Amino acid sequence: MWKGSSLILNYGALLCSILVLPLTVVSGTAKDSLQIPPPPNDAPLTWERHIEPLFDRECVKCHGPLKQKGGLDLSTFQNVIRGGESGSVITPGAPSSSPLLQFLQAGSDPHMPPKKQLVEEDLRKIETWIAHLNIKKGGPGSFAASQTEDTELESLATDEKSTQDFSHLPPHHIIDYFIRAEWTKRRLVPSPICDDRTFVRRSYLDITGTIPSSDTVQRFLFDPTHDKRRRLVRTLLESDQYAKSMAESFDLILLGRKGTRAAKNREKHGWVNFLERGFSENRPWNETMREIILARQINPT
Repeated sequence: MWKGSSLILNYGALLCSILVLPLTVVSGTAKDSLQIPPPPNDAPLTWERHIEPLFDRECVKCHGPLKQKGGLDLSTFQNVIRGGESGSVITPGAPSSSPLLQFLQAGSDPHMPPKKQLVEEDLRKIETWIAHLNIKKGGPGSFAASQTEDTELESLATDEKSTQDFSHLPPHHIIDYFIRAEWTKRRLVPSPICDDRTFVRRSYLDITGTIPSSDTVQRFLFDPTHDKRRRLVRTLLESDQYAKSMAESFDLILLGRKGTRAAKNREKHGWVNFLERGFSENRPWNETMREIILARQINPT
């Protein structure tokens, strides 16, 4: 019998009510280092991983949710495909025939972005992405795309009555789809994307419950890679501090504040350690809840 059973059995009703909560999204075991790992060199170019962060950084100030010069919104894949007042800005499979890429070239008139020139690496990313984009029209106002998970998701987002299967898409894409659909339904405009300094502070506070050091902030601000935000979040989720912070939060959620003596008893009988291991090992909630309700570990290590 697990030694923490006396602390747990009186909370069965409460625990059953939260079985649907996800324990964590971290994969693998916790790590001590919070250094941001380098990006993979062989990652395929996709809208969500490569092009959207680039447009967010360079274009959405003039062509985003709050302002659309020329009627062009570059904040979502669907709006990029739709184009602006002058029509389509990209021709899938044909970069040289895509007005958007032409506007980004040095010396073009009109030129995007104003008073600035994109570096050659960013231009090549956009060119390669357009060259490999394969879109087939699937009906009024809808798009069916092949070869990329990003464009396939956007095709689903254009059809409210879509019955297509989401199971083959990554979880974060499915979540994004439903969030955007609800925004559209409620006619809501999301807040502008925060700057890097705000992002790194929010990430540390939300994920680890700590404030980043000045050196950490400076390294993040001067990191030139396009996916540094994604890598920062992943690194924090794989840290020991994440598991500790989540364990403390869920200890409060599940058992409430009972004073110093009760807190010491929980730690003494292994309850806090049990929660920490659950988050660091990415243990599914159904397994965690089963062990809590039965007051014993199913596969003790």
